[in-house]
Amino acid sequence: MSGIFGTAPTAIEDYLKNEGFETSSTMNEEDFEKICENSDSIIFTFYVNKNNIFDQVHCVNISKKDRKY
Repeated sequence: MSGIFGTAPTAIEDYLKNEGFETSSTMNEEDFEKICENSDSIIFTFYVNKNNIFDQVHCVNISKKDRKY
């Protein structure tokens, strides 16, 4: 719905790109592992109810320091 009823799933990535950050995104597990290996910080966006995207969405940042999350 392009964020009409809340934040669009791509809004965080779009914002970070506009601010000059290098970003990557995926819904594929193999790609995800590669992104994690090459990133200092990852943002998970997930839905509370996969059957109804209007229930809620959560975004969580996980940072890596010294190869630990």
